[in-house]
Amino acid sequence: MNVIMSIYANFMLHFQNLRTATNDSPQTLINFFSEKSEFRELAIELKRAAIRVEGLGYSRKIYAHVPNKFVSDWKLYTFNWKKQIEYIYEQHTTIVFDSEYQTKSFEEFCNQLTELRPQLEPGEEGWEPAMEAGGAAIQDMVFLANYIDHDFESFQIDNDAALVLSHGISSIEYVEDSIGLNLSEVIDRWEKIPPIFVPPVVSNSYGQTEKSSLYELLNDAIRAFVAGAQAASIAMCRAVLEMVLQDHYLRNETVRDTSLTNLINLAVKKYDFLPSDKLHGLRKDANRILHAYSNNINLDPEDEKRVLSAIKDIKHYIERAPTR
Repeated sequence: MNVIMSIYANFMLHFQNLRTATNDSPQTLINFFSEKSEFRELAIELKRAAIRVEGLGYSRKIYAHVPNKFVSDWKLYTFNWKKQIEYIYEQHTTIVFDSEYQTKSFEEFCNQLTELRPQLEPGEEGWEPAMEAGGAAIQDMVFLANYIDHDFESFQIDNDAALVLSHGISSIEYVEDSIGLNLSEVIDRWEKIPPIFVPPVVSNSYGQTEKSSLYELLNDAIRAFVAGAQAASIAMCRAVLEMVLQDHYLRNETVRDTSLTNLINLAVKKYDFLPSDKLHGLRKDANRILHAYSNNINLDPEDEKRVLSAIKDIKHYIERAPTR
């Protein structure tokens, strides 16, 4: 079993253990975790397994041949169990390190808007640029390099190291000023995209390096979004949506050369869990953004959020693809 498969298996095992112990009830977990040490320990182990799954998204965003059981378990955990697990995990970890911590109710926890996991500083053990404020770290490095350049004698740094730092900063400035990529924004956008777990029913239809395959289109959509090219990203999202509907939701139908509007209508009629408003909303957003781009009209500042939402919706349609 490879490392990634072991991460899936570890999560499924701990999730099943907790569901069995609580009779598959998140409410039972919240009601009794303070009294039952077994519940607390299972919840903490599950959170640690979930952290490893979430960590997969820091290095890449698309994972193929993901077991169906994991895809369904991860979705169930995300929507029905995650808040409860994070609440218990926060109670446990904070009390261990802060004896003056004031315990809050689950309702108070759900209403809070603060980040659950404290930010680590660059260079601190466990720091990852995609997990922390990697974009801000780049800005801080540029600021520090410029500061050193203006007050070189105050810093204990030799000429060779200073030259390496200067060349590195010059390269960053070239990428940002000449190529037009703001690296801090690139990292921040990358961090917003959740990993996409492609089940076998979808994975087995494409080669991962095949030109014009689902993987290539999806990767292009993600890269374009991360680079700030929202018109290109939404165009790729539209192409992915069309491919997913044709190849997986309507694969036994004669739908080649059918418009996306009709593909959506046919798919919604066949599968009642597909949201007509969201599917047509993605189509309309793509049409509007591409029309604005082709007519030199400035994009709406909210369009970046709409493109990110489109990527997340496509993730759902891929992971929910019917098995037959």
